[in-house]
Amino acid sequence: MQYAVGDIVKKMQAMMHGSIVSESYAELIDLLTNVMAAGTSIKIVFTDASYTYQSKITAVNAKHRVMLTESGDTITPFFPKPGRPALIVFNIQSREIQLHTKFIDYLAPDSNLGIEFSIPDTFVAKRPREAFRLFLDEFNDKVKVRMIGAEKFLLDGIVKNISRLGLGVKTDAQIQNLDNQVVTCKMFLDAESEVECKMEIRNVRQLSNSDVNGAGTFIGGRILSIEGLDNKVFSNFLANLRRKQFTVYA
Repeated sequence: MQYAVGDIVKKMQAMMHGSIVSESYAELIDLLTNVMAAGTSIKIVFTDASYTYQSKITAVNAKHRVMLTESGDTITPFFPKPGRPALIVFNIQSREIQLHTKFIDYLAPDSNLGIEFSIPDTFVAKRPREAFRLFLDEFNDKVKVRMIGAEKFLLDGIVKNISRLGLGVKTDAQIQNLDNQVVTCKMFLDAESEVECKMEIRNVRQLSNSDVNGAGTFIGGRILSIEGLDNKVFSNFLANLRRKQFTVYA
């Protein structure tokens, strides 16, 4: 494959400024950010000592690859040394995520202010996804969707996460018994772009007021087909989102 001189210079400049981010790392930052926002409990295991405690993520710095967790009294008696290996485990959207990381240090002499761990380049998921997924809340890109099914079934919602293979949709309606239905989805990507696809609903989860996204229903679906020009428009939309995300995380 041949590159123009200008392309090579741009690639080198991008690498020097750290703006090349892997899909795995970008998805991991998405996951950590959502776990932090939701206040989800995480398990931290110092693997060489079998010392385990529960904590929460309080800050994520994607650029410097550092995350801050709560400390409290549970870790103080153990007082690990910098560089000690650790495993961080948490559950999000029916997946268990495992991060092989290292303890960096306490944020400050007062251990209650939190402790720092390195963010690895990749993660291990017991139910890995087939496609890289983007969380739209981070970009303020509101994608409206209308799902049309059998027997005049009609439902409007907002896309919360998106990939080339599927959608996660939030609707204010309380809906049940939709699993395995095939619906037509009309996605309004922006003021000018609208695409249509066939989607199979794979899971439906009721939300309460205590959820990050508020009460309603979360619907997860697998895209079965996008035809012709719509497929090109959809692919370009995803590529543009990925460029935005990589810029943010670089």
